[in-house]
Amino acid sequence: MIQNKKIINRVKGLLKSKSGFSVESNELKISLRGVHKNFGKNKVLRGVDLNVTKGESLVIIGGSGSGKSVLIKSIIGLVEPSRGSIKIDGQEVAHLSNRERNQTMKKFGMLFQGGALFDSLPVWKNISFTHLQSGKISEAEAYDIAVANLAEVGLKGDVAKLMPSELSGGMQKRVSLARAIAHEPEIILFDEPTTGLDPIMADVINDLIIKCSEKLGATTITITHDMHSAKRIADKVAMIYEGRIIWDGDVRDLNHSSNEYVDQFINGRATGPITMPIKKAD
Repeated sequence: MIQNKKIINRVKGLLKSKSGFSVESNELKISLRGVHKNFGKNKVLRGVDLNVTKGESLVIIGGSGSGKSVLIKSIIGLVEPSRGSIKIDGQEVAHLSNRERNQTMKKFGMLFQGGALFDSLPVWKNISFTHLQSGKISEAEAYDIAVANLAEVGLKGDVAKLMPSELSGGMQKRVSLARAIAHEPEIILFDEPTTGLDPIMADVINDLIIKCSEKLGATTITITHDMHSAKRIADKVAMIYEGRIIWDGDVRDLNHSSNEYVDQFINGRATGPITMPIKKAD
């Protein structure tokens, strides 16, 4: 369960912002410098520079294939960058050993785009998976943790015994969020959290993301195509295009960024500097 003392310890020095808590100091939680990632001849990331302040909610926007998913997978360590620096709390994490990476991973929680729940495990084991793997708690304690975290995302305790296949899409997203926060991470990554949801459920998920992140005092990074979600949950927005960050700034500046790429993307215009190649029929 999320501990109240964590809220107290983290709330000092914070200022209330439009989308939650943003940090008064300039204490960096995540810093990227010159991050590249190649898959063979395919250059996905081409020199990403980005700072994320402690307690900040950053939303990364960009078209399909722009490098958003590879970027957050590089941050969490699921993908190793070809070159460049990634620092978490000042520690270089771009090229860690397996043991060091496992230690760093404890700081992270992640909500994957499709939920990524284990089909063969009931909901409570999905949520408490990290705790059960540690071997430090009993199954009864793990069950209680799961129920407590289901409550945090607005689900009743009886959901704990269901299988993922018995859940609706919205419930699966909530369970995935409950799993992401169960071990009280310092950093939470959200990969397209509202994809496939109707507008009402999408806004429910947005509200839950804000609520849970605030309670933990967590630093969050979200990638999304959903501009309503971006404006709802972000303190800061960054746009990635062709593997580079081409604009970043306060969410309040998004609608008047003076960047023609950003302007075209957030307004969904077909014409502009961003072109979508169309393959001609044979």
